[in-house]
Amino acid sequence: MQTNMTNTMTDQAVSTGQSVQAEGNQKSAMEVRGLSFAYGNNKVLRNISLQIEKGKITTIMGANGCGKSTLFSLMTRNLNPKKGKVLLHGKNIQNMKLMDMAKKVSIVHQYNSAMDDITVEKLVSYGRTPYMKLMATESEEDKRIIDWALEVTNLSKYRDREVGKLSGGQRQRVWIAMALAQNTKILFLDVNWCRGYRGV
Repeated sequence: MQTNMTNTMTDQAVSTGQSVQAEGNQKSAMEVRGLSFAYGNNKVLRNISLQIEKGKITTIMGANGCGKSTLFSLMTRNLNPKKGKVLLHGKNIQNMKLMDMAKKVSIVHQYNSAMDDITVEKLVSYGRTPYMKLMATESEEDKRIIDWALEVTNLSKYRDREVGKLSGGQRQRVWIAMALAQNTKILFLDVNWCRGYRGV
């Protein structure tokens, strides 16, 4: 995978609030402005600012526990900031409907859980939820995108297998496939790629 742009956020940058700016003059897809967050009295992020350009791969690096996962959760509205804001195409994500945001941003967390007896295809199909009306069945477009997500993650032959019968690496690929099925312009991968995902 070729990296076109790399933003490096060290644990020092996270704790002191140094800005990590994207290169170039293109309008950013996402922007973080003065973001701060704490778990009780434990201040995790202090005055963080950064930009993510359209069509670029951005890597945020730092020591374990420095706040990377917390930052991702704030940028995907899984957490609410104590101070600052996150802009998606210039709009504050706190003012967006969750379903609308789910059509624009997806995330693969480090740790995920699902019922062991759910099939791979069924779990991946949940990525289409933002596009489906209540009680509606999958459209041909939904099925096409699900098939594509399974194919690019090398999971097509496991589509009918229960998730509980997969290896740890295979399970993580299922969650990646579900995020791909969400078909968003922005995808966060809060994962340790050193564990290896050949063929993804």
